[in-house]
Amino acid sequence: MPIKESVQLHILESIKQKLKPNISLVDELADLLEISKDSAYRRIRAEKSLDIKEVQVLASYYNLSLDNILNTDSDVLSFRTQIVGSNDFSFNDYLNSILGWLRMIRQMENKIISYSARDLPIFHYFMFPELAAFKIFFWRKTYLDEHHFADVRFDLDSLPTEVEELLPTSQEIWTSYAQIPSEEMWSIETIVIPLKQILYYHETGIINKSSKALLLIEKYEELLSIIQQEAQLGRKFVSQANDSDSGELFNLYYNEVSLGDNSILFKMGEKKMSFLNASIKIMMTTANESFCNEMEIYHNNFKKKSTLLSNTSEKQRLKLFSSIKEIIANYKTLVQ
Repeated sequence: MPIKESVQLHILESIKQKLKPNISLVDELADLLEISKDSAYRRIRAEKSLDIKEVQVLASYYNLSLDNILNTDSDVLSFRTQIVGSNDFSFNDYLNSILGWLRMIRQMENKIISYSARDLPIFHYFMFPELAAFKIFFWRKTYLDEHHFADVRFDLDSLPTEVEELLPTSQEIWTSYAQIPSEEMWSIETIVIPLKQILYYHETGIINKSSKALLLIEKYEELLSIIQQEAQLGRKFVSQANDSDSGELFNLYYNEVSLGDNSILFKMGEKKMSFLNASIKIMMTTANESFCNEMEIYHNNFKKKSTLLSNTSEKQRLKLFSSIKEIIANYKTLVQ
């Protein structure tokens, strides 16, 4: 999604002012955005627009206030930014804010959640308490680097209080999400990231027994089996069992190219809200109409280039989940 030229120039000028005299802006952009110097020059000259992901990277690295910078044009972007794990926005606050948003959206008419997922959407982990515990632990220990997790290993039989006390909230989050129509865009990276995280903990001794790592992989395999059923039926399940208490619409899209970001668009009739994750822990939220409209175009473009696996494309769906089983089998071998 391109950014307006005036805003782009303002962002780059703000970065330039922060650089030491011996560091060039073109070299800095090329390194941070992993692009060639020629591509960096084209962005500096505004011949090529920065996209959303690039703005996230630059804002996070240089600690830029997007509210201040992007308000050079009142019609462009205005974000509410919260740092997960900070004193005024703890991880508990983060989960409760998710639950609050979902409860609010459930009350709206004509609602749908559109999710471009680089990592498996956190909601799905929460269907299984074992996976919820692992994800909460991983987030707080590895992503947020919370000091009281520094020397703690992951063990489902002796979870830290800080993890266990959030499991009821995580279950409520899943239940709420299951009752809101949604569309998700996945790539193969979406599926593999959780396996890589389990393997990393196994190899570093944070999960100190193969049987415990294997159990997590097996639970993840169960989760993906349920998601396959949900995709086949085009609806979510409120619980692990496919009972009469069924959830709402579920459209799963698969893209063979990595999506590159985790972005969420809530659509509630004419109202829209966008959520972005910058560097995992920075939550950026906006109801700016122009931005949300552009986010919708961005998601729609990915859907056009993806395969819809829900209620259709049985061959492609079976092929994907068959390949997933092979990937999981390989990871089981790695932890045994």
